[in-house]
Amino acid sequence: MNNEWRRVQTLFASGDVAEAARVAEKAVRNGPAPLAVHLLLIAAYLKLDRYRDAARTAAHAAKRPPAQPGELIELAKRLLYFNLSGALVDVAKRLLAGPVWHVGAEADLAALVSMVGEQTIASALLDRAARVAGINGAVLYNRSQMRLYRGQMAEAEADLRQALKLEPGVAKSHWALSKLPKASISDADIAAIQALAKGPLRDSPDEAFLQYALFNHLDRRDRVDEAWTALARACEVKRRSLSYDTGNSRVLFEALIARFPVGADLALALPTTTGPTPIFVVGMHRSGTTLLERILGNHSEVTEAGELYDFPAQLRWAIGRHFNGPSDIAVVEAYDSIDFPALGQRYLDQVRWRANGKPFLVDKLPSNFINAGYLQRALPQAKILHMRRNAMDTCFSNLKELFSNACAYSYDQDELADYFSLYRRLTAHWQQALPGYVLDVSYEELTADPEGQARRILAFCGLDWQPGCIDVGSNTRAVNTASSAQVREPIHRRNVEAWRRYAPHLTRLQARLAENGLI
Repeated sequence: MNNEWRRVQTLFASGDVAEAARVAEKAVRNGPAPLAVHLLLIAAYLKLDRYRDAARTAAHAAKRPPAQPGELIELAKRLLYFNLSGALVDVAKRLLAGPVWHVGAEADLAALVSMVGEQTIASALLDRAARVAGINGAVLYNRSQMRLYRGQMAEAEADLRQALKLEPGVAKSHWALSKLPKASISDADIAAIQALAKGPLRDSPDEAFLQYALFNHLDRRDRVDEAWTALARACEVKRRSLSYDTGNSRVLFEALIARFPVGADLALALPTTTGPTPIFVVGMHRSGTTLLERILGNHSEVTEAGELYDFPAQLRWAIGRHFNGPSDIAVVEAYDSIDFPALGQRYLDQVRWRANGKPFLVDKLPSNFINAGYLQRALPQAKILHMRRNAMDTCFSNLKELFSNACAYSYDQDELADYFSLYRRLTAHWQQALPGYVLDVSYEELTADPEGQARRILAFCGLDWQPGCIDVGSNTRAVNTASSAQVREPIHRRNVEAWRRYAPHLTRLQARLAENGLI
């Protein structure tokens, strides 16, 4: 096997990727090839535009033991790339079943497992790695996020403060601390962040973390003008690092409207597959989708699965190529070749492990509003709940949030208003084109009349009323979204019309929304 492995490496390095793939395929077929061979075969398939073969190989590779730390992390990244989250969790479980294999690799793997929502397993991996290797800034940061997701606010704050004592110049730790609503921050803390932002981290990507941290701290102190200065600078720095074109969004949304015309025959036979009935919670980010998910998750027949990219992953599989984000114009172009029943079955197979045996599963990826037409074709038994929120509140809430790898449109007031307008047009179209499949839910009405709206929502989903559904403060499920620090509270209306505190600074946003007919 060593000779074959060296030959595969040589062929790949020389650019003969097709021959490298052929030799690696033979090695995998003939016996239990090392994980390294599988990883190189995945890379070769991707270079050859053989997306499905690469994904199949990644699933197969997940069963092979790594020989060195780098292999474990490369495997985990590949599993995330193909959204094979169940396989990633299985890898972590196998590691936990034995003694510590490699401290650094297991700590890094824990952070990746946390990303797919398995906080208990991720925490177990990280904790045992820390017991062997000791505590450092990276471990403390990762542990703080896992504790935040699980609602352990005091413990998350303690970790972040210790991390900043060890490494006071880490911008991400300052930002994470600012996300904790009850964290006590002194004037000296704010001055330290300002010094970093003006000094060694000025104009670096890390400056965005610092400026968002300043905004959060100053906003809580009601120092509105100073807070806005920090937010404006944060958006400027972040926007420079992104590639976004409103025109591309417009082309995609218009193509979807044309692809799914109003009045088209949508009669589809319900699938005979067994598994959870999906409830998709969609809308703009920061529109209240997490609140809606937690109301549903309090029902005894429902499991909250969090923000899943499983359906976009199946769209990628269906067209045989990767794309970024929740959807792509390539899916529209390949529509006639997509086997939608098979796509729906693959989705159910991928998410079944998350349902924990319950009959309903909530998939709360807000941007799946783009995919409503495909969802109806692939999963006609599912339901879509579309959360609507006041335009200005939604847009301002997006503007003041630092996202990881989503919402590139949200750092410029004009781009944000234009994207919101496109979103509203598309979701209005789904109401007409997919009758009975999408229920609009008003954030303002839900917070004003939780029980009345919850009864309406549950009835639409085919669920009986249970009084505990609106007691969201008692819901202890981990939440690894931008709302993780806010969702532990009972339902309230403090965020209705919250944008008005910053009204003098949002005139451009307001004017653009008005120009687009949304105010």
